[in-house]
Amino acid sequence: MQKVRVRVDAAGGRSEGVSVVQKLQMERRKETKVKISELVSNVAQSGKLKKEHYSWEEISDTVRHEVLNISDINIPDYQRGEASRKSTIAKARSYSNAASGACVVARRTDGTYWIVDGLQRTLSRAIRGDASTVDCMVFDSEGEKHEARIFKLCNIGRVNVSAIHKYKVSVTAGDEPDVSIERWLSDNGMRIDDGQHKNCVGFISHLKQNWQLDSEAAKRALLFCREVESGQLDGQVFVGACTLIRHGVNVEQYAEKIVLLGGRTTLLRDINAVAIELGVSKNWTVCAHGILKSINHKKRNKVKMTGMKAYADQGFIIDA
Repeated sequence: MQKVRVRVDAAGGRSEGVSVVQKLQMERRKETKVKISELVSNVAQSGKLKKEHYSWEEISDTVRHEVLNISDINIPDYQRGEASRKSTIAKARSYSNAASGACVVARRTDGTYWIVDGLQRTLSRAIRGDASTVDCMVFDSEGEKHEARIFKLCNIGRVNVSAIHKYKVSVTAGDEPDVSIERWLSDNGMRIDDGQHKNCVGFISHLKQNWQLDSEAAKRALLFCREVESGQLDGQVFVGACTLIRHGVNVEQYAEKIVLLGGRTTLLRDINAVAIELGVSKNWTVCAHGILKSINHKKRNKVKMTGMKAYADQGFIIDA
């Protein structure tokens, strides 16, 4: 399949062609359009009706779309304190009607309106001061118990968006450093993925943090990981290597030695040994010391990290 080249400007946006994500998708697999009806067409099993197979309840609570004045919407007791001031202001700063969607509101028998789902969205819109109404999906309430049940249905079972999915969305939106990371990974035969495939990177949060600290160190650490690991790249090895590089250790020159010692297996074993010996979690510094332990195996002139004094009293090789 022919590759589609894309030029990305300094701001991370698209200047021509397709987005970086679309380019990778076209390189990896044939693009197909999938309709919702196709995704659910084979849900039922053994020829049974879906309602019988899954014991689905009847669809209840007819709703209607209404544009309500924010001042007419009340907050029930069980929702008070649900939205923090800090997060509400943050949402108000970049408020979007399309992203916020419609709030779920109950209309009680006395004609009053009560927010069920979307309190923070409503408050965010209200504190901006440039809008007095909000789009709502309104249902007729049988009372507070009915509303609480709907609130649970709205909020229980929601799936958190994974870091990898957020990253892919950010690349499509042209955000930095995501676009630069995606472009560099593609150019070097790597990709963001949570699968167990060769040269896949699943530690996107650690990668972005280290990239923002020192992008060149992050690139060198990724290349080191690719050289010493045979499958999916490991986050502990990456953060350890990146920390060592930022503190003056040229990890690349020891890649061949580490491969001979056992590669990823040896590095993870030594990282785990350091964490156990120190009685601490496997943070970036511990991961760095674990890799350093592998590098210094049977080495007379021990390699040192510059500028790091942590854990010196435990006998680790540190340049004070």
